[in-house]
Amino acid sequence: MGRPEEDFEVTNLTKIATVVLIISTLCQLIGFASSHWVISVSAEYGIIEYSGLWEKCADLSIGYHNYECEGFVWEDFQVSHWFRTIQTMESMGFVGMLATVVLIGLYMFRTPIQGKKSVKRLIITLCVLCGTLIIVSCIVFASLKQTLRARHMPGSTAELSWSFALSLLGGIGSIATSFLVCFG
Repeated sequence: MGRPEEDFEVTNLTKIATVVLIISTLCQLIGFASSHWVISVSAEYGIIEYSGLWEKCADLSIGYHNYECEGFVWEDFQVSHWFRTIQTMESMGFVGMLATVVLIGLYMFRTPIQGKKSVKRLIITLCVLCGTLIIVSCIVFASLKQTLRARHMPGSTAELSWSFALSLLGGIGSIATSFLVCFG
């Protein structure tokens, strides 16, 4: 049933978990939406292309950093199945993190579900699930990043960039939140 409202007190670990979850969700939002997951670098021209989950930007006049961006289209044969899977997993992880932020707020403040153990278990489960989705998608993306390098520059290499790091940080933060809530 859960504890009565007047007996429930929010622990410091739960407060810290809430802050960690909010920061992780913001990191995930920025990483998820921005287009710097991977950059294509040439020794001669520097950054010639960068892309995220939703668009790719290429230097039109190679070496002058005049980038033009275009979005990925799901029906396009060049957008592979693994890439679509990563988009889906990242989307599910992000939506789950948003739901968890709402749930942890309802758990902490005076609502009908304040302090209920079943809600606490749900928060922990969602944090682990979202973190796992995000981290696994980042691992798959990192292992297949060379397929996203600039095709018109044979000597170019693909390097992971800051959007990828923020998304990975969001996933790790989600897992950390589950431990904080568990012990809080």
